[in-house]
Amino acid sequence: MSFFSNTFSKILSHLGVQEGGLKRYTANTSWFLVARICSLIVAFFSSIYVIRYLGPESYGTLSYAVSFVSLFGFIASLGIDHIVYRELVKRPEDETKILGSALGLKLMGGLTAFLLAIGSSMLIGVTQIELVLISIVSVTLFGAAGQIITYAYQARVQSKYPAIITLSISLILALSKLLVIFFDKGLIYFALILLLESVLYAVFFAVSYQHHFNKLQHWTFDKSTMRILFATSWPLMLSTVSIMIYARVDQVMLRHYIDTTAVGIYDAAVRLADVWYIIPNVILGALFPAIINAKKTSPDLFRKRIQLCAMLLVTLNLIIILPTNLLAPHIIEILFGSAFSGSTSVLTIYIWSLIGFSLGQLMNTYLIAENYVYIYLYSSVITVIINIALNISLIPAYGVSGAALATLISYSLIPLLPFGFRKIRVQLLTLNKKHT
Repeated sequence: MSFFSNTFSKILSHLGVQEGGLKRYTANTSWFLVARICSLIVAFFSSIYVIRYLGPESYGTLSYAVSFVSLFGFIASLGIDHIVYRELVKRPEDETKILGSALGLKLMGGLTAFLLAIGSSMLIGVTQIELVLISIVSVTLFGAAGQIITYAYQARVQSKYPAIITLSISLILALSKLLVIFFDKGLIYFALILLLESVLYAVFFAVSYQHHFNKLQHWTFDKSTMRILFATSWPLMLSTVSIMIYARVDQVMLRHYIDTTAVGIYDAAVRLADVWYIIPNVILGALFPAIINAKKTSPDLFRKRIQLCAMLLVTLNLIIILPTNLLAPHIIEILFGSAFSGSTSVLTIYIWSLIGFSLGQLMNTYLIAENYVYIYLYSSVITVIINIALNISLIPAYGVSGAALATLISYSLIPLLPFGFRKIRVQLLTLNKKHT
């Protein structure tokens, strides 16, 4: 833990966080980072066993079901996560009202998404096993409601307990997957493990929150707060569609343009690349309080932290991308075997999207902090349209590599499109003048 604390102490000091807040952010980041890394390692190696056990076709069928349900995830999340966190930081005295109202919205969103996912799968005529898997996975859409408690901890800069919960659940899920493989139970049980994950998060977080703060019984479904949260967040909800599409629509389209084997080959490579998506998620998740507080303190400090975060993200990404490209064939062979050799070309293309994703996440953080939610929305909608068009044209021509290329182009556009708006260009020009 001391290594991570010392490393992030240096990063935070460069970001302008003063000594008083340095220890809080460092400890918070260290717990968050260690838990995410350990959970990722556990999930990564258990997934390797699952992928090798199922093979390209069966694994592709499971991935298709997960991807299809994920397309409706934006309805379940309602895009209120950042808004809830922001409101908890600004108005901690209204915590029970904010969380209770957010829970009500999430439950309604989860029910709507569940019904749409099941209904849509029937309309497009999926196979019987696909329908069963989609039905099971769709129940996980209610899981977003149980995880809003994490924002109560984050608003207090106390990531220790959510970190412990996350790591514990990762170990339970990994053991469950290995037991399914050992007893040779098959696809349905892997879908049930996804459902178990949602249940565990909801129960563990609720028990932890009640133990530490004893406020769960005071949560209230306040209609006025619900309206405020939804009115503020609905543009973010619509923009969340882009994230879901980037992450999953390529696999859904591969299933309908080619077959489930192509989905399995593609998703195996995506799993390897997605391991590194922890970098922007952890860094921005841990530093978001520092960035928001800088916004309240000084515009210059706020923009300085944004710039330094961008430099840090790009540097770390290149350290990962270059070796991955060189070693891709060996990585695929060692981890998944010759049956997944087609994943090599996907990995060498897809891994470059990490840069666009990281800077896109940073840009989204900036837009939310500046309350440019409509710029966020418009940029996201444009990239959604481009992503779908690219998949339609590139998948028939280039197969799984075409899907990877479509994702790379789409992710690269995320941090660039907001500069098409005058407000963003003016702020950038002002910032450059101050530093010249």
